[in-house]
Amino acid sequence: MKSLLSTVRSVLTACLCAVLMFSLAMPALASGLPTKDQPMKNEASETAKTYERTAKDAIDQGGPQGLEAITERAQGGALNDIQGTAGAENMKRPSNSQGAGSIEDTLKKSLEKAQDK
Repeated sequence: MKSLLSTVRSVLTACLCAVLMFSLAMPALASGLPTKDQPMKNEASETAKTYERTAKDAIDQGGPQGLEAITERAQGGALNDIQGTAGAENMKRPSNSQGAGSIEDTLKKSLEKAQDK
């Protein structure tokens, strides 16, 4: 009887160890490999990569550039020299913020809510 109990205990211990090993390995296997259309969580966006590429090019050209070169690159709707047109569609401007209230209205509403509480 003791030998049977010892064998069962050994088998249960081995099974428990196997379950623990597989449960620790599964989260790493479950994530899979990222696809091209789904960047990793901490990967830089295309806009950030554009900023970095432009900044590196400016540094590689060696020193400060003249006003003419900067003005030439900023033509064509660029927001600024480094950013270019990247992120322009996300920028707030009157054409895409018609429904937004003024700052004064927002403050008045907030103060009224605070007084009501």
